[in-house]
Amino acid sequence: MDRITIITAGPLGLSIGLGLKHANLQNTEVVGTSGYSGLLTKGAKMGAVDSTSRNLKSALEGAQLVILDSPAGETRELMEAIGPILEKGCVVTDTGTNKVQVLEWAKEYYSDDVNFVAGRPQPRNPMSEIEDAEVDAFAGTNYSIVPSERATPEAVKTVVGLA
Repeated sequence: MDRITIITAGPLGLSIGLGLKHANLQNTEVVGTSGYSGLLTKGAKMGAVDSTSRNLKSALEGAQLVILDSPAGETRELMEAIGPILEKGCVVTDTGTNKVQVLEWAKEYYSDDVNFVAGRPQPRNPMSEIEDAEVDAFAGTNYSIVPSERATPEAVKTVVGLA
């Protein structure tokens, strides 16, 4: 079974989860993890994830795709924390606005066998609350994709497919 882990703090990540669940991917588990337990509860109730875990290591175990939806001030620390526990060949993408910075952090914190492909979905409507998450939040909008130097063509295709 494939595993997609969403490390989320907000409506962008939950909207991606809703879109993934709506796509009815076969043999794919969508796991949500967050430092905010209320967010995990809401995400599960919305149907954005199959399961949740407060334990970051457990949530990342076996993940082929990891989606980072973290506040800008927490992204560097999060990238550093997950670097040593990411699976070989894993694809990691984000939802933040600063692509230059996250590409530098990925180079610093991720091993050569982890594929970082920076991303930025553009929601149709402003999102500030968890309740703003919606399955078609990105329908008909742009989704910026900026692969790192080490990202494989397959990793880029994975994130393009996500978008």
